[in-house]
Amino acid sequence: MYFQGKNLKKEQIKTYKDYIKTSAIGLEFSISLLFGIILGFFLDKWFYIQPLGIIFGTIVGVIAAGKILYKFLKKYIDKNSNIDKND
Repeated sequence: MYFQGKNLKKEQIKTYKDYIKTSAIGLEFSISLLFGIILGFFLDKWFYIQPLGIIFGTIVGVIAAGKILYKFLKKYIDKNSNIDKND
């Protein structure tokens, strides 16, 4: 009985780690997008190019967020494909 409880705890810890990683990806995604928009806003103010700065900042933010999401998905797919091969 003791070992079953220990295995259950390990699985719960693994599940919580996965939740934390997933929520961190969400935060990184939204922060990079927000940072790009703020950067564009300040570019508009400094260079007096009203819509172009926000558009540029949004594009930069979307690219950065996409890169973060791509890295996460690549790790996830690689990890799960290794699990499938072992079964």
